[in-house]
Amino acid sequence: MWLITQSKNSIATLELSRQIGVKWDTAWRLRQKLASVMAEVEAKRSFQGRIEMGDAVLGGERSKAENGKRGRGGANKVPFVVAVETTAEGRPRRVLLHLVERHDGASIEAMTHQHFVAGTLVVSDGLGCFRAVTRAGTTHTPIVSAREPEQAEKIPALAWVNTVLCNLKTAITGTHKAIRRLYVGRYFAEFQFRFNDRYDLPGLFTNLLAAAA
Repeated sequence: MWLITQSKNSIATLELSRQIGVKWDTAWRLRQKLASVMAEVEAKRSFQGRIEMGDAVLGGERSKAENGKRGRGGANKVPFVVAVETTAEGRPRRVLLHLVERHDGASIEAMTHQHFVAGTLVVSDGLGCFRAVTRAGTTHTPIVSAREPEQAEKIPALAWVNTVLCNLKTAITGTHKAIRRLYVGRYFAEFQFRFNDRYDLPGLFTNLLAAAA
C-alpha cells in the first residue's frame, strides 16, 4: 500500500514484485485488489464549484485489418470524460476520470447525477453532449476557442484538463507501458485516488488502509 500510494506516477507491477519479494502474478493480483478499493472510494466522491470538463479516448489507431478507426468511435478505443474541479484561484483541486459507453447526452447526464453537486458550473469545449449536464441541475458554459478566441483568452477552459491528460499519459506509458481494456477503470481510479489527496501523502496510505479493511 505504501509503495502504490507514495509514488507520483504509480509503480510497475514488476518493480512492486521485486520490492516486496513476491512473484509477478502475486503482486499483480494484490495491486488489482487495492485498485478496486480505490475505485469504490472514488465512485462516491462528489464535485462542486467550477469544473473544467473535456472528452478523451484511451487507445491508438490500429490498421484496417485490426478494425482500426479514426476519432472517438473506434472499436479499439476506450472513451472517458476528464473533469477537474478548480479553486477560486484557478488551481486544480480534484479530478474525475469517468469511463463512459460513448460520448453522448445520456452518459454525461448519468455521470453528472452521480458526481456533481447541484449548482456546479461546468466549463467545457462545447462538445454537444456536454449540454446534458444542465439536466442534472448544473450550469454549463461552452468555450469554443475557434469561434470565440477573445473569450477563450479570458477563460482558459481546458488548461487543467489538458495537463491532467498529459500526466495520465505519462503515468501509463512511462510506468505500465500499456494496460488492458478490462482494467482501465482500476488504473484510472488509482491515478485519481493519488491526485485527489496528493497534499497529504501519509493520509493516502491510512485512507487506503481503512478503506481496504
